[in-house]
Amino acid sequence: MLRVILLFFVVLLVSCQNEKKPSEEESQTTVSTEGVYVTVLPINTDTFNQQLIVNGKIHAIQKAELRFKTSNQLATVNVRNGEKVKHGRVIASLENELLKNEVQKAEIDVQKSENKLSEEKINYDSEKLPEKVLANLKVKSGVVESKNNLEKARIQYSQTFLKAPFTGVVANVEKK
Repeated sequence: MLRVILLFFVVLLVSCQNEKKPSEEESQTTVSTEGVYVTVLPINTDTFNQQLIVNGKIHAIQKAELRFKTSNQLATVNVRNGEKVKHGRVIASLENELLKNEVQKAEIDVQKSENKLSEEKINYDSEKLPEKVLANLKVKSGVVESKNNLEKARIQYSQTFLKAPFTGVVANVEKK
């Protein structure tokens, strides 16, 4: 039994010897299997310098058609066709000096109405002022209306700017 095991290990060691590596020309072999001849070459790591020409169509993942919500004279266009823009960048703007002035006027009106509300609160104990009375005083002094006008003016002013809704490339810019 020991002889059989020893013989097995000797055969195993002999079969694991390094063989002589053939050169590149010798390593090319032709294998025939059922009438199909295949030539085999060794694989070498090297740079593959070949130009690939591919035809096809590109479709945008996101697309947005942008227009101003208000009409006014165009002041600036900050981008050109093919230019890359980031989300939120101002693409174009309208003339908005009057609307900017309206926002400032509305802010002043809010301050005036809040001052008037403070004067009205003097007649009441401000710590024990019920919510209904406070709400009525805000309406009476004009705080609610002036804040509403301020919000409206800010919305109108912000509509004079056209901003990029997402990061992408600008295409088909038309000016009128």
